[in-house]
Amino acid sequence: MENIFEQECNFGMWWIIPREKFDTFKPQSCYQSDTFKASIPGVSYCLRLYPNGILNADGKTYVYLELSKGMTESVQCDFKISIRCTSFAKNYSKNFEESGTWGAMIANKNQIFANPNFFGENRLIIELEGTMKGKGLKFGAMFEKDENSVIKLPEFCFSTIKTVIEFCYDKDIKNSINPNNAIEFLRFSDKFEMDDLKDTVETCLIQYLSDENVCQLASTSVEFNSKQLRECCVCFLLLKKSDEISNNKNWEKIDKKICQEIIQRALTFVSKNSFDFC
Repeated sequence: MENIFEQECNFGMWWIIPREKFDTFKPQSCYQSDTFKASIPGVSYCLRLYPNGILNADGKTYVYLELSKGMTESVQCDFKISIRCTSFAKNYSKNFEESGTWGAMIANKNQIFANPNFFGENRLIIELEGTMKGKGLKFGAMFEKDENSVIKLPEFCFSTIKTVIEFCYDKDIKNSINPNNAIEFLRFSDKFEMDDLKDTVETCLIQYLSDENVCQLASTSVEFNSKQLRECCVCFLLLKKSDEISNNKNWEKIDKKICQEIIQRALTFVSKNSFDFC
C-alpha cells in the first residue's frame, strides 16, 4: 500500500515580498513564508529568508527550504530556488531523514539593492519548484492500558467491545480489523477519544486504500476526525490523474471538505506573508 505514497510528486511555490517590506527586515533575522502541504501524507514545506546572514551579519542573503517530513521515514527532495527576472537559480538534492532546512546564499545584500531586476515591479519573487518522494509511513505507539475503567457500551456489538478490551491490555488487534468492521472501531475511538486506538485503526485502513474505497474512506475520515486517514486519502487522490478521479463512481458522494482540500492543494501556492521567525 505504501507504493502510491512513494511515487515522485511535484511541489513548489512563489514567495512574493514587496520592496518596502524587504527594506524593513531586521539584520540577523529570519523570515518565513506561508507553509503549504505536499502530496505526501503529513509533509509540509515553506521557505526561509535570512536577509543579512544566518548566525552572523555577513552581508549575504540566504534562502532555505524548510521541510517537515510528517508521517514519512524520509523525503528525497530535488528542487530549484530561483529569483524571478534574474539569472539566479540553484539546484539542490537533499534526502530529509529528519525535518529540517536546506539551501544556500543567493547574493550579497548590496547586490540585491544594486540590481534593479531583483525587485521587478518593486517586489522580490522567490520561486521554488521541484519533486519529492517519500519513503515509508510511520505511526504512533499503542494505547496505554487502564485496568480500572468500566464503561457501558450498548451501541456497540460484542466483538468490537471484546477487541477493544484486548487492545487495552496490550494485545495486537491489527489482524482483527478489516474494511468491514473498521468503521465501527473508528466510531468507538472517536466517541471515547481513544486516540491511540484511532491511530491503530487508521493504520489498518490505510493499508486497504484503493481506487474503489478511497472516496468512502475520505468521507469517513471527516466524519470521525481521522486526521491520518484523511491525509492519506487526500494524497492518494492528488497523486491520481484528473480523469482517474472523475471516473470514480463514488466521486459524487465524497465529502465536500475533501473536495475543497484537493482543489486548494492542487493549485499553485503563492505566499505573500513574511513571518519574523527569529
